[in-house]
Amino acid sequence: DIICVPFDLCGPHQGSRMGSLAMRLEGLEEQLRNLRQESNVIEASKLSAELPGDRQTCDSKAIEVFMATKVAVTESLKSGSVPLVIGGDHSIAIGSISGALQEYGDDLGVLWIDAHMDLNTPITSPTGNLHGMPLAVLTHLEYGLDLQNKPEWFDTCVQSWAKLRN
Repeated sequence: DIICVPFDLCGPHQGSRMGSLAMRLEGLEEQLRNLRQESNVIEASKLSAELPGDRQTCDSKAIEVFMATKVAVTESLKSGSVPLVIGGDHSIAIGSISGALQEYGDDLGVLWIDAHMDLNTPITSPTGNLHGMPLAVLTHLEYGLDLQNKPEWFDTCVQSWAKLRN
């Protein structure tokens, strides 16, 4: 299953939401057929016209998209398919890996390859953007002690963090 997640509101820049569309325009489905792999295309979320901005709105939308991605991955695995999740912001790993964890539990292995760890928590993040936190969320890291001079985004980030960890 090709699971399309056109989402990029967790970071400061837009554009990665076009990833799944670009892959499809470049012939991903045809290439899979050439490999004798039939595929279903599943739209886990719709392409949004929203722009990165208000943290609370973006985090709320992110949680919605992560949950939809989790459901799509879980259903794909339950049907015996192999999900290929194409985003979007790499924060969608929260949904895709959560879906795989729901199906495989402790038997799931993940090879995480990225230019940086994505292991920030609300206390270690310089920005509070969820796109730097997927691995930390998935490993259930604690967010740490309260800051004395909290940035303006800290409380909203901690609220989103708690929702994601649950």
